[in-house]
Amino acid sequence: MHVSEFEIALQDNDYSAIENIWLSIIENHPEDAELFLKLAEKLAQRGERRRAATLLQLTLEPLSSAEKYHDAFRILQVAAEYHPKEKKLWDDLMTVVPLAFADFPEIEKILEEGREQYAGKVEGFLNHVNSFTFFKPGDWVKHEKGWGIGKVSAVEPSNRKLVVDFLDKPGHRFALEAAGKMLDKLDRDSLDVWKVERLEELQQLAKDKPLEVIKIALRPERTQELTQREIKARLVPSVMDQKTWSKFLTAVKKAAQKDEYVRLGNGQNPTFKLLDSAVTFEEAATERFSTPGTWEEKLERARDIITQVADHGYDPNPVVPAIAAYFQKQVEQDEDREHAFGLAGIFVLREIDARIGGTKVDGFPASILSPQAYFDVAEPKRYIDLLTRINVARYQREGLQLVATFAPQSWVETLRQALLSEASAMWDEALAQCEKTGHMQVYEEVGQEVTIDPMIAPDTFLWYVRQTYNRTPEGENTEELYHLFDKVLTLASRLNHAHSRGDKTAKPSLQKLKNLLSEDRNALLRRILHDLTPDKATHLYKHIESCTALGNNLPPKLRRMIRKEHKDVEQPVTEMAYQIDAAITVTTLEGLQKQQRLAKQLKDEIDENAKAIGAAIEMGDVSENAELDAAREKEARLKGRLSEVQKQLSNVLVLEPESIDTDRVVPGTRVTFRDEERDDPETVTILGPWDADHERGIMSYRAPMAEAMLGAHAGDVIVLAAQGNRRIRIEKIENALLEMAEKK
Repeated sequence: MHVSEFEIALQDNDYSAIENIWLSIIENHPEDAELFLKLAEKLAQRGERRRAATLLQLTLEPLSSAEKYHDAFRILQVAAEYHPKEKKLWDDLMTVVPLAFADFPEIEKILEEGREQYAGKVEGFLNHVNSFTFFKPGDWVKHEKGWGIGKVSAVEPSNRKLVVDFLDKPGHRFALEAAGKMLDKLDRDSLDVWKVERLEELQQLAKDKPLEVIKIALRPERTQELTQREIKARLVPSVMDQKTWSKFLTAVKKAAQKDEYVRLGNGQNPTFKLLDSAVTFEEAATERFSTPGTWEEKLERARDIITQVADHGYDPNPVVPAIAAYFQKQVEQDEDREHAFGLAGIFVLREIDARIGGTKVDGFPASILSPQAYFDVAEPKRYIDLLTRINVARYQREGLQLVATFAPQSWVETLRQALLSEASAMWDEALAQCEKTGHMQVYEEVGQEVTIDPMIAPDTFLWYVRQTYNRTPEGENTEELYHLFDKVLTLASRLNHAHSRGDKTAKPSLQKLKNLLSEDRNALLRRILHDLTPDKATHLYKHIESCTALGNNLPPKLRRMIRKEHKDVEQPVTEMAYQIDAAITVTTLEGLQKQQRLAKQLKDEIDENAKAIGAAIEMGDVSENAELDAAREKEARLKGRLSEVQKQLSNVLVLEPESIDTDRVVPGTRVTFRDEERDDPETVTILGPWDADHERGIMSYRAPMAEAMLGAHAGDVIVLAAQGNRRIRIEKIENALLEMAEKK
């Protein structure tokens, strides 16, 4: 009661009430040092450190009267931490410390040295006392780096030594100054001490009262919580073997469901948490769910609580009704069915009914709300977008299944949108539904679409490649797998280029691509190696060689696999090693010389302008000299432009005719393509930004159209988003630089 009153007064900044509550606690609970320290910490967290220290000092008299001198010393330490310059602290220390350590060896000598050395300096004196008194005979300690568990046998203040009897090294001496840094002091009731001093008793306790063993493991922990794996590491094999652990764990989890001091989490590696006071699951869950948060956070908490109620048999009331009421309100607020939180609410209500049973939940809706309204107004793409936003795999799969029931007219398009979405949980479900309902043509059409241009949905394409690999019998359709493998390499280059241009979604997709190529000992390439013709083997070898996006480790492995199966593979000529990067400018020699001439021109203009500034200054009054102002503005503009040009010239890659790879679209190639809606082919030459010449059909590789084509191969279809999703097919790729060199 006092704690809640104290928190309310603290929230209201009513410090008069806080002091009255504090005095009331002293009167009713004079020996509860833990409570005093807890409340003082709340004050300190609000910035009232001095007030906290002052109130703590009021507890010294009742604690001393009860001969709780060690508790009084702890109070003084914390008070000194909050407000070390409080004058009365020194006098209090001189009174409490001799009583708290009356039985400590040579305590009078220790205190005398401290008083002389730190007269009036509270922090220094406390450090001095703690260095001698922190460890005392009988304490258990742990040396993490070598000797394990040991017991303090003696403290020798005169020699400034601590003597510890380790199991394998009795009588080891530490300097007192170093002992605090090298040794961890163990609670007498800690699991480590039990294992050394009371092992047989601990083993018997594990049989009779298994949850007590968990509590022993948790009590000394600072956070008072450990995962299942962490507890197992502490008990197996030192206390029990693996077989015994399995039975022990089952008994522990069963007992934890009914214990109000232990909270058991969910998952494969649940957390065991020891509570300070008895709290029922229902109380803890209600408080957790009522904590403010976004609907996404509320959704995560709700599902966790529903799972615990369903798995452990907790009473669903009152927390589950609160969850149901919250999400029912979300559904009602989403009248236009535009927001994911409304749809999420429907799935939460359905999950409560399915896993707990609506009849067990007070105030649960008599009829479960259905997603019918969403299908009445939502287009398939919008509905799939809402499911994607929910980001709960179970709900996404369920949401897809419901379409067949509530909106059969939208079923085919919904499957298509699910396959093209970013929600991977829906891809497998959509494929399963395609097979179940006889709509495999949807899967095949989406597969063709993302194969033509993987950048439409890179992750869906990679999933489709994996599905094709898994669904293709050994030795069959290797031609299709070969083309898909080649497409994957092209996609790697395009994703890498997109990443260099600032696309944040490209890097995760590129990592998934690398995983696909390397998983199961490079199985995708292994499947097609035997049936590759020499030309195709050489093509893949060269493509892998030029694909810098795959990093340093994977390409050599893939190339070795090809050479091992096809020893006569044509070794490609060493290709130009470059990576199109925003910081690098790729150009021809002519383009470089053009930019160098620009730099010289700018320098000349700066020199001429400097003369104009000098002439303007000679005119006299510079405060209202229009000619001078204009000259200085021009100077700043010219110097800025020169700096920009010089920076570009400092990071240049010059294209060489013999280094151009005509296997793909790169700077230095001439590309012939055909619009899918037109008959006449078109040709562009892709060079650097300093070479661009619209009249001659030369385009910078940084132009949107060129960016879309980079890395593509002959036969690829490219979607030009900047031109209204215009679709073009690459027909021919040639070395433009060789022809330009021959003309010279």
